[in-house]
Amino acid sequence: MGIQKLVASQSRAARDCREALECGGSTPLWLCVGAMTEIAGCAGRTKGAAFLRGATVTLSDSPEAREKQRQAARSPKAGATLDATTLLIQWTPFHSHPAADASPGRPCIALPDAVTSPAMQLNLDEQKVAIIGAGHGIGRAIAEAFVAERCRVWAFDRDPKAPPLPAGHASVTGDVTRYDAVRDFANAIGDVDHVVFSVGTGSGKFGFPFWNLDPSDWARVLEINLIGAVNVAHAFAPKLIARGKGSMLFLVSVAGQIGSQTDPPYSAAKAGPINFTQCAAKDLAPHGIRVNALSPGMVKTDLNQSVWKAGQANLPASQQQDYETWAAEKIRKVSPLGRWQTPPEFAAMAVFLASDHAANITGQTINIDGGQVTHS
Repeated sequence: MGIQKLVASQSRAARDCREALECGGSTPLWLCVGAMTEIAGCAGRTKGAAFLRGATVTLSDSPEAREKQRQAARSPKAGATLDATTLLIQWTPFHSHPAADASPGRPCIALPDAVTSPAMQLNLDEQKVAIIGAGHGIGRAIAEAFVAERCRVWAFDRDPKAPPLPAGHASVTGDVTRYDAVRDFANAIGDVDHVVFSVGTGSGKFGFPFWNLDPSDWARVLEINLIGAVNVAHAFAPKLIARGKGSMLFLVSVAGQIGSQTDPPYSAAKAGPINFTQCAAKDLAPHGIRVNALSPGMVKTDLNQSVWKAGQANLPASQQQDYETWAAEKIRKVSPLGRWQTPPEFAAMAVFLASDHAANITGQTINIDGGQVTHS
């Protein structure tokens, strides 16, 4: 969540809230961000009124905060500064700091150096999101992020033992290589606003060079990574077109951009959706639908561990490494930033790309890779 420092003028709502704070006590008060911002503005200009240290401010979007927001909106004192999207802050006054220009021992209200307010609202409430490959890893993090944004999430995964989503959201077991299964999933949802394809598998073997593999090693990798993405696009495009808005997002890989020799079938299979993203973006743009690709670099997932296992299997025992040692050396070699990426980073980007803030982003492959592509 972005944070923005705000400056405001003195208003009746701010003065009323300030008086409430000055009544004393240490019980946290729920007040609107706008009013508290104005209080901070007043305090910054009023000699001896307060000093700007020592308080605790907590941004909250919990159900409790929302209910208190609705109550405050009906209050003649605070209502002037609230609107439907304003969050509340929990303000814990601090009364033991004597201000430099106050009488010794005089209680004073302590205000923070800067009152903060959310600078970006994604406004995804109640939007319907289909996530294919939501059982584990990045896909799971993306599903949880959309749930946190109060979306209605439908999850599709081949693992029947994948943990279910919270109550109110649906989880379906299925195989992306079966178009009929993907189509039935899409039809069960009905209208949909956003579709995320987060599926990936490698050959389980090691390249360097590619003829270490057999041609027969390629078919299943291409079927899951590329044809699976195409199946999802075909199943959901008509529904998005009917709505005249929405987005698709394909999880790809830096391997599809840099010609990684580690697993040639996987590299080629992930290059396909990158190009298909551009095709689909052009086809769907006239219908108000955006299509993008999100490209991970190095993430500690089951897929990444399978790469480690395949590589170690080709080494003599004296040269083999445990996963953590291999991972530390690998990330230093391939990433200028030298650190692994994590699933929540991709989840944050996925929800952003679904929001209106990304209204002019389409046909793009967005790398979250610590600089790996530029370094290759």
